[in-house]
Amino acid sequence: MTNKNRTIEELIELFVPVNTKVLAFRFTPPEGMVLRAVLGFDNPVPNPGFVRFYLNDQNGIEIIKPQNIQLMRSREVEYENDGKTINLTTEGHTFIAGILCEQNMTADFYASLVLVYEPAIEECNTAI
Repeated sequence: MTNKNRTIEELIELFVPVNTKVLAFRFTPPEGMVLRAVLGFDNPVPNPGFVRFYLNDQNGIEIIKPQNIQLMRSREVEYENDGKTINLTTEGHTFIAGILCEQNMTADFYASLVLVYEPAIEECNTAI
């Protein structure tokens, strides 16, 4: 029996400094099938306006359209129920995660983008 070593969760740290409205983060996650994308951050977001999150591929194609950051937030239940279902094969590509704000951040904002991968499948070679 062989177990393929594969990432189950990948964590991408996002930082938006005070007095910033728009910021994009480029990253290349490990290869595999990403089932969900979830954001972890403290509430409230230090912004009096509307704050959105988006995820694009390296060609600018939308994977997650800009939406209220609260919809992406971890509810501290289970990742299977939080965030956004994306069913995305990464294939070594680069992606862009972005934060869009109506108004400038009033304090530094830290968030973690968690990509939840499909679990590795064990191969079983049994002779009968």
